[in-house]
Amino acid sequence: MTKTLEEAGKPKFKVVVENELKRCLRYQNFASLLLLNVATGPLSADSNSNPAVPGDKLMALIQSELRETDVIDLQEKNMIAVLLLYSDKRIARMVGDRLKTCITNYVGKKQELGSPKVYLGGAVFPSHATDYGTLYERAQQIVEKARSIGQDQVLIFE
Repeated sequence: MTKTLEEAGKPKFKVVVENELKRCLRYQNFASLLLLNVATGPLSADSNSNPAVPGDKLMALIQSELRETDVIDLQEKNMIAVLLLYSDKRIARMVGDRLKTCITNYVGKKQELGSPKVYLGGAVFPSHATDYGTLYERAQQIVEKARSIGQDQVLIFE
């Protein structure tokens, strides 16, 4: 009996991203990994205490702003990962700004959620990392940097 990817301990998103990165390497293309953290209300050291925007609604909203070829996945808690194929740092920044504006406008209309904070970090393959683990780690570092600044931020790894 064949195990699914999740049963084998390998999330589908990771497998898809690893395959796409191999393709990018083979055809000498760029790809960007964006991580979005959306929270409402005051920030605290424990990210679980931030009221979160419902993940399914946020995923649908983000998906509507992306191309069909881009890959999106809900990660732990209120973190969303987006792989932008054929995108360098400049394109990743433009898409990140567009997503931040879209999310802020959507969540801002929902008065019961309060004022949203959108923290977005990104890293580019192969400029910033040559494997999935390092790419994800670098994007996560940038999200944490954005959170420490404390304002809506779109930062791309330098």
